[in-house]
Amino acid sequence: MIKKLLSITSIALFSVFTVTAQSTVPNGNFESWSGQNATSWNNLNGVAPGSCTKATAGADIHGGSAAIILKTLSVLGNTAPGTAATGTINLLQQTVTGGVAFTDRPDSLTGWYKYAPVGNDAGNIVAILLTADPARDTVGIATFFPSGTVSTYTYFKAAFEYRLPDAPTQALFIMASSGATGGQVNTMMYVDDLGVVYNPTVGVDEALADKIAVYPNPVSENLFVNMAGIQGANVSIFDITGKKVAQHNLTEKLNSINVASLANGMYVYQVSNNAKETLKTGKFIVK
Repeated sequence: MIKKLLSITSIALFSVFTVTAQSTVPNGNFESWSGQNATSWNNLNGVAPGSCTKATAGADIHGGSAAIILKTLSVLGNTAPGTAATGTINLLQQTVTGGVAFTDRPDSLTGWYKYAPVGNDAGNIVAILLTADPARDTVGIATFFPSGTVSTYTYFKAAFEYRLPDAPTQALFIMASSGATGGQVNTMMYVDDLGVVYNPTVGVDEALADKIAVYPNPVSENLFVNMAGIQGANVSIFDITGKKVAQHNLTEKLNSINVASLANGMYVYQVSNNAKETLKTGKFIVK
């Protein structure tokens, strides 16, 4: 009856999104609850009772009067990670439906967490920014993997990796106490004050972006990246699903990248420096 939950990233790739009226992490401080259900967040309590609960003890709360606790359970012989998502979780179809309206490009996903793993278990906290239906292309993704015992609330900050230059229209936030494989029963994850932050010093520097030239478009064999003296950079190439299909280190001069092995279609390039700051993004067609 119950299938093992896919990894957070896998679920996201097959999700269907419906816009609601939010514009940030909904109920990210987990102060609003109806019983053991956090407002704006769905969970697996219907098939795995107790996998998501409200924290009320002082030591289990970072700020305010509540936090969320996710616990990995055994249900009918299967491992069910404690899961919460700003959408409807369908284990049989292995999808998440739903989403929140979101049009910004934040720097990072942030929050506070405690983690009590069994064995080498590791959790997931993910934010995915997408374009509008029906394409639902991944604009950016931020992922944090809690692991190891963290007994007191600890701050985390996971940078968004932007894969498209487009502004997003939707966002999905998902958390799980264990991964898709190797999940251990009784692993527990506590999360509070989940949010996004904006740092104007991080992102695309327009002056640098103007110096970088990527051509030709369309391309059939060699894609050229002229860095015009900018050192310490690399280029990543993604297909339309957001999957990284290539990455190359760049010199400060003219670089030739053979893309003849790529299937015909649309791709996205992202030029970044060694500090993982995005310098330039764009699209090109292989034909």
